[in-house]
Parts: sequence; C-alpha cells; structure tokens
Amino acid sequence: MTLDDFFYKLKSRTPGLVDNIWQTLLNANSTSPATSITLSQIRARYYEITEESFPRMGDPRVEMLFILSIPFVASFSNRAGTLRFYILEDPESTG
Repeated sequence: MTLDDFFYKLKSRTPGLVDNIWQTLLNANSTSPATSITLSQIRARYYEITEESFPRMGDPRVEMLFILSIPFVASFSNRAGTLRFYILEDPESTG
C-alpha cells in the first residue's frame, strides 16, 4: 500500500483529522519557525482539543509525513534533529 492510499484510508476512518491537526497548530499559535511545535506537542494538544488520542500510524516518521501532507504545514529540523511544525501563510489569502 502506498502512503497516499494509507493517508486516504486514515482520513476516511478518522473524519476531521486534518481539521483537528490544523486547529492544534492554530491553538498553539504555531505560525512561524519561532513558535513551531514538535510531534509530541501536537499529540498532547490534539488530545486537549479532541479528548481523543492522536491516531498512531505505526511509525513516528509516517505521522510526520502525514502532517506534512496537509497544505501549508511546514517543518524544519533543529540542531538536535527534532522536527518542528508550523503553519505557512496561505499566499492566496494575502491578496
């Protein structure tokens, strides 16, 4: 099964997953590298918002790829190698 197929099935089985992740990033004010958050922080804040555990995908790398498949979500790696996620500004919304 390809990642695209897996992600499609995951979205079908977990309605609202993408919106909940987006809301998690917004609630954390994660809109720049300076205010970015880690996967562990996303999992914790996802639970705070939904009262459901963040869906486990078998491997943290797959979870990170899923998050990066969401439009306008970006990440970078700090010096320790930890990926940090944040929302990019939608270029179409800036006019």
